[in-house]
Amino acid sequence: GPGPVRRGSSLGGAGKLVWKVGETIQVDGTMDIGNMTLVLPEEQPKVGSYVIVDYTNGTLTGDAFATVSNLYSYSQIVNDTAKRQVLLRSKVGSTVILIQ
Repeated sequence: GPGPVRRGSSLGGAGKLVWKVGETIQVDGTMDIGNMTLVLPEEQPKVGSYVIVDYTNGTLTGDAFATVSNLYSYSQIVNDTAKRQVLLRSKVGSTVILIQ
């Protein structure tokens, strides 16, 4: 999978970041996601939060990925600036039936 972005280095551009469940990109340098495409696995992971990028010791530029491929229904990509992490929050949808 993708390796770390080390101190003093940078990662950015219009490329694709192919993410797999269980992988976290550790950013110690600078990562620009503004023009980057995030590619999620075709099969939705179990319900929960998954850290895609951890920039606790680095810098993230760009508010969000330019595009996200395979984004699942009821799921979202969140840039948690307090924790300095980009997360996949995976949820399962449900149907509400109202009986009157």
